[in-house]
Amino acid sequence: MVLKNLKPKPNLVNMENSIDRNTFVKSKTVDENATTYQKEQAQKLAALRDPIGTNLLNAAISEFLFLNENLSSNEAENYLKTATVIHKLLDAILIAEENSSKEDILSRLDEVREIHRQSPFFVRTQDWPRGYAGDFETIEYIINGENKSAPYSLGYYLESIILNSPIVQQHRNKVSHQAQLILDKALEMDNPRILSIGCGGSADLRQIQKVLKRTDVQITLFDMDEGALACSAEKLEPIKEKCSLIQGNLIRLVKKIEEKFDLIVIGGVFDYLTDKTIVSVLKKIYNENLNDGGEIFFTNIATGNPYRLWMEYCFNWELIERTREGLENIFHESALDNSEISIRKEETGLTYLAKISNRNKYPLYG
Repeated sequence: MVLKNLKPKPNLVNMENSIDRNTFVKSKTVDENATTYQKEQAQKLAALRDPIGTNLLNAAISEFLFLNENLSSNEAENYLKTATVIHKLLDAILIAEENSSKEDILSRLDEVREIHRQSPFFVRTQDWPRGYAGDFETIEYIINGENKSAPYSLGYYLESIILNSPIVQQHRNKVSHQAQLILDKALEMDNPRILSIGCGGSADLRQIQKVLKRTDVQITLFDMDEGALACSAEKLEPIKEKCSLIQGNLIRLVKKIEEKFDLIVIGGVFDYLTDKTIVSVLKKIYNENLNDGGEIFFTNIATGNPYRLWMEYCFNWELIERTREGLENIFHESALDNSEISIRKEETGLTYLAKISNRNKYPLYG
C-alpha cells in the first residue's frame, strides 16, 4: 500500500471570505469547459494585456523586411545579418505563442513567408507539391545540399542557413546509420531479407549499393508515393534484381505484409504518426514479419527541437516530437515478447535512433 502525502484541509470559510466570487474562476473549469470561441477571446485579451510580445514580433518582422531591401555586396555580412534576423524572429514567435494562437501569428507573417519563397527549398516546404510534407524530392534536396536560390537574394542566405543547419544534418546522419545497419546485415548473413518502410528515394541503399551488389541480399521497398519508388528504381539500377517495389498507403500495406525479414527499417515515418498507430505497426511487424534474431530500426525527432518554430511557421512542416521516455512507453505498450530496445541520439542530438531486437537466436550461416 502506497501512502500519499496528506496535506491539511484548507479552511473553506476563510477562503470564501478572501476570494471575490465574481472574479474567481477555476483554471481547470476553463480548460475543460471553455468553448473554442471563449479560448480565442481569452487569447486575444491576453495579447492585449501583454503588448511586449506583440511589439517584439512586429519589430522582428520589420527588421526582416528591412534586410530584404538592404542587402549589401558582402556575402559574409549578409549571411550573418540573415542569421541574426531569423533568430530574433523565432525568439519573438516563441514569446508570442504564450498569448496568441498559431493562426494569429501566421496571419502576421505573410510578408515574411513570401520572402522565404525566394528560395526554391521553402517553396517546396510551403506548397507540398507532392501532397505531403517531407516528400522524397524535398529529402533529395536536403541530402544534396545544393543552394538553388538566386545569389545575393535574402532567399539565398535563408536557404544556405537551413541547408547547413543541424536539423538538415540530422537527416543525413540517420540515412547513414540506416545504410550501415543494412550493410552489416547483408554481410553477416546468408540470404538476408530487408524491408524499408517509407523508403523515399532510397538514399541509404544508394550509399552502399556497390557492396550490396556482391551479396545475396533481397530488399523490399515500400512507399506511398509512386514517384519515390520510381526514383529508387532509377538510382538503384545496379542492384535492381535484388529489389522489390510496392506502392500504396503505408499503414494498410503494413497490415498485408506476409513475408518475414531480418531487418525492417522505418526512417522518419514515425515523426508523423500517433502513439496508438505506432504501437499497432510495431505489434504487427514484430509478431508477424520479423525473423528470429531480427531487428526493427526507426527514428523520431526529439523534443526540444530548436528549429520547430522555423519549420512550423515558415516551412509548413510539423513533426511529432518525442522524448526517450515516450519512445520507451511506446515499446512497453507494444508488449513485444522476448524483445529489447536500445535508444540513442544521432550526432546532432536532434533525432532518436531506436532499435528493437528479437532476442530469439538465428543461425548466422545457412
